[in-house]
Amino acid sequence: MLHNWLMAWVGIVLAAYFVWFWCHGGQTLLMKTWRLKLVDAHGRPVKPLRAFARYLLAWLWFLPPLALHPILGLAVPQTLLVLLA
Repeated sequence: MLHNWLMAWVGIVLAAYFVWFWCHGGQTLLMKTWRLKLVDAHGRPVKPLRAFARYLLAWLWFLPPLALHPILGLAVPQTLLVLLA
């Protein structure tokens, strides 16, 4: 049970990090290194709702492999190792 709360907390902290930096300057630390900047169509920093939607949509790449893990006969930890390798 504590593990679930911890994972939820990590997700909230990550969301706050990305949304804050995308809305205030348009760059995270890594984006500054590569001189990338997230702006809207008019060149202004994105609004918080759009930044949060972008954060949520970024997690979609996890869904197909997690849906396939029962078909392939893998346990969830094995699937996550394949995803992150």
